[in-house]
Amino acid sequence: MVGLLINQVLVIPAALRRSSNWKQPTGDDSQFDSRQVLNQLIGETIHYGPNPKMTAVVVSDSKVLFEGKEWSLSPLTRELKQRDGQISPASQFHGPTYWSWDDTRLIDLEI
Repeated sequence: MVGLLINQVLVIPAALRRSSNWKQPTGDDSQFDSRQVLNQLIGETIHYGPNPKMTAVVVSDSKVLFEGKEWSLSPLTRELKQRDGQISPASQFHGPTYWSWDDTRLIDLEI
């Protein structure tokens, strides 16, 4: 009965669905595996979406090299956003959403 109410009567519009208020789809199709994507891109240069001139080299399935230091994508993205004054230090980002390879966001790559 509750499922009927939530799924058919009080439907949350797609634009308002967030992980905190909506059961996200499960299964392989809905899960992004950044390690799998980065593993296929070792040695490749990726570009930071908000400023494509900023690049990093993928050095492992979980690290990129940026300005001589190894980073995970999400902390690096947070650092770059903070440098631009766009966020507070406590903000968090899903790095693969902001980085691209061959003009495709990492999160959209099908590897």
